Amino acid sequence: RQKQTFNLTGLRRLICIGGLSFLLTLSSPFIGYSLPYFPSLQVLAQSNDAKKAQADMLFNQGEEQYQKSQFEAALQSWQQALDIYQEIKDRAGEGAALGNLGLAYLYLGDYPKAIEYQQQALDIYQEIKDRVGEGNALGNLGLAYLSLGDYPKAIEYLQQTLKIAQEIKNRKGEGASLGNLGLAYYSMGDYPKAIEYHEQSLKIAQEIKNRKGEGTVLGNLGLAYYSMGDYPKAIEYHEQSLKIAQEIKDRVGEGNALGSLGLAYLYLGDYPKAIDYHKRYLKIAQEIKDRKGEGQSLGNLGITYLRMRDYPKAIEYLERCLKIVQEIKDRKGEGQSLGNLGLAYLYLGDYPKAIDYH
Repeated sequence: RQKQTFNLTGLRRLICIGGLSFLLTLSSPFIGYSLPYFPSLQVLAQSNDAKKAQADMLFNQGEEQYQKSQFEAALQSWQQALDIYQEIKDRAGEGAALGNLGLAYLYLGDYPKAIEYQQQALDIYQEIKDRVGEGNALGNLGLAYLSLGDYPKAIEYLQQTLKIAQEIKNRKGEGASLGNLGLAYYSMGDYPKAIEYHEQSLKIAQEIKNRKGEGTVLGNLGLAYYSMGDYPKAIEYHEQSLKIAQEIKDRVGEGNALGSLGLAYLYLGDYPKAIDYHKRYLKIAQEIKDRKGEGQSLGNLGITYLRMRDYPKAIEYLERCLKIVQEIKDRKGEGQSLGNLGLAYLYLGDYPKAIDYH
């Protein structure tokens, strides 16, 4: 029987790359402006003040839930806040809530819904001339298109975001825009350009002591070096990223770093270590209901077992991955999963099934 061999270059293309971390920006409603005083409208004003206070409380509650990766709970809080802002005609609050709802849907993998909410937020921010909000919405639209694989559109939006951030001297926004442009070029396979943008972003994150941003950029630098085949350097960056994520209790960042370390060890041929990291990533993704992360970790576990020639176990994980990517309408992930399943059946000698999946 002919010995089965794996082409590393081809296998890299089939892997569900995990760990790409967006530098997302939460919105904030304008809090603390005073209503004009009209005696006849005093009761109405007090009523609106009370409603606004309730909406602001729900909005802030959503931010806390989001930071803890409780995306579904954050969705509920922001939806309730949005309903109140719309009722009292608070356009700034409405824009902020819409933008944050869009972010939650982006993390949950519902990109069309994310775009719908971000577009509504952008329209409001442009109407009320809120440049920070406008930059946030443009940037998050760029990330949604990046997730959908529309790289030219993503870069167009992200360049607009960078321009606004530089104009208004928003250093955090500038760093996030540079990092996200790095992600876009990474996705296009231009790794040197991606590294150039990420290094600029890292410098700003360290200058302004943005620990979450620093951890995210370190992870993205690790992925760029991973894709260039420099696995020791990739591991070095991912370990730094993991340390920061654990320190600041960033569960999404922790999961991404674990998954990325799993990929690096997979390519170094340390399969037990790769499986350990991917299983830890899977556990976190399931706990925080990160469906895309869950699909990626399952897919990469499948690939690891494929490399170990444990084809039944590989198929089990890859089928679970396929189910999730189809549910969240991740077309790129679906294509990768189908290709990986085809490869598994090919090595099993089940050629009709291999052809079906390919």
